[in-house]
Amino acid sequence: SLVEQSTPVAIELFDNFATVSAVMFLDFDLDAGDIGGSITWRAPTNVAQVTHYLVYFASLLTNVSDFDTNVFRDAPELIERSLIDITSAGSEKLAIQGDTGIFDFTRFLVYTRSSLVEQTTPQIHIVADEIASVSGLTFVDLDLDQGDLGGSIVWQAPPRIERVRVYRVFFATNLPVANLSQIGDDVSVGYDKLVVAPET
Repeated sequence: SLVEQSTPVAIELFDNFATVSAVMFLDFDLDAGDIGGSITWRAPTNVAQVTHYLVYFASLLTNVSDFDTNVFRDAPELIERSLIDITSAGSEKLAIQGDTGIFDFTRFLVYTRSSLVEQTTPQIHIVADEIASVSGLTFVDLDLDQGDLGGSIVWQAPPRIERVRVYRVFFATNLPVANLSQIGDDVSVGYDKLVVAPET
């Protein structure tokens, strides 16, 4: 009768683990609700099978406050994701264009992908929306001719100015802003006033 072979052929199984680390993002779009800048990460120790990195926005569809890696294993249906972009292995950086809306998303997810499949459990990073808007904007017109302006536009600096490079002042036809026309030159940080020349 037929029997099972006594000496099989064997191969050692190796579970290839490749996840990124040290995810970092600095937001240089200073509008509320928008972000812009570069998200960076450190490549896995073993990148032999990594072909791409995928970066998503994400949020939880429940009021659960704990957004950790367990949710990807235990309840992936609770995660809402939106793909930002894909980059090839060897490039551990992704540029996010300014004016990118974050909506209700609260996290970045960075996945590795092989030629076969996308990683199940990503590296998680908080979406930190940097906001820097001036306040207390005032202007008194000292040019008394009709149709002309002259005087000083004065404002209060934002509480956080670490990522503010310059101030720019514009004419606009209405709100929300339209038909922008810059007044004068850029104003350096540390100066909170722009002089509008007479007969402007």
